[in-house]
Amino acid sequence: MKTRFSSWALALCLALPATQSLAEDYPAAPVRLVVPYAPGGTTDLLARLLAKELATRLSGNVIVENKTGAGGNIAAGFVARSRPDGYTLMMASVGQFAINPLIFSKPGYDAAKDFTPIAAVAEVPNVLVTSKSSPLHSVQDVIDQAREKPDQLPFASSGNGSSNHLAGVLFSTLADIRLIHVPYKGSAPGLQALYSGDVAMMFDNLSSSLPHIRSGELRALGTTSTSRSPQLPDVPTIAEAGLAGYEASAWFGIVAPAGIPAGIAARLNSEIGAILEDAAISRQLADMGMTPIPSSRADFQKRIQADMEKWKPVVLKANLAIN
Repeated sequence: MKTRFSSWALALCLALPATQSLAEDYPAAPVRLVVPYAPGGTTDLLARLLAKELATRLSGNVIVENKTGAGGNIAAGFVARSRPDGYTLMMASVGQFAINPLIFSKPGYDAAKDFTPIAAVAEVPNVLVTSKSSPLHSVQDVIDQAREKPDQLPFASSGNGSSNHLAGVLFSTLADIRLIHVPYKGSAPGLQALYSGDVAMMFDNLSSSLPHIRSGELRALGTTSTSRSPQLPDVPTIAEAGLAGYEASAWFGIVAPAGIPAGIAARLNSEIGAILEDAAISRQLADMGMTPIPSSRADFQKRIQADMEKWKPVVLKANLAIN
């Protein structure tokens, strides 16, 4: 009796060597790492560090490209529509996956269908900062002034739907106050607005604010993590400072367009994991206020899903929908 292969089984057998060859030959051209925010912010700093190390491990060029606007939607939409060949990646954050799909009726992409999660990279707390000349010296000062003058205390963020935007929303919700949100195209322009006095404060990623806090140009009122930051041991968490239950940290990770070859996705995950396990890289991330979070692709997908569930009631309660 002859053994017969179905057409799909034969196709699979023929495809496996091709897939393995793709992964082995990758990359044969420069890889583009898209950043949804402006240069100088946390996402950009992390992307450039990772791009440099990844280029070495892949023996190829990894080019960082900033595509700002719409809280990261422009970059996410661009990547979603790119060829799924491993040559276009995005340094994603909680904003593009757990937040923007809830606040934008037409974000320009489907967070659940248009991407392949590659690897979680790092997490970082946000920190509530004011300028050194601000009359706000504590978390309680912020709450008291907002209650005295509702809708008159503006805070900056790196864009609608960013983690620091939601950090402010959660703060307002738990404190039962009304703040004015002023979105910018990244942390760097938001911090510039803080320096110039256009806004009173900012819930910024610790990484981008840390150098300014250390120089004395910014005053840190509280961190958004559940425990104090090793980089700022004298700064209380916002929960410690009186807002019980408050926590709003951010994660960053690499995603690719849906349909990327499995071999290339697996290789990228492996290489990124090896980078994050390197002691020198861990020290650099710690100096930037970040914690490396190497993970499997499945675990990264679970993290994305968990944050979708966490932020949904916050976004809906705050009525943040943007048409």
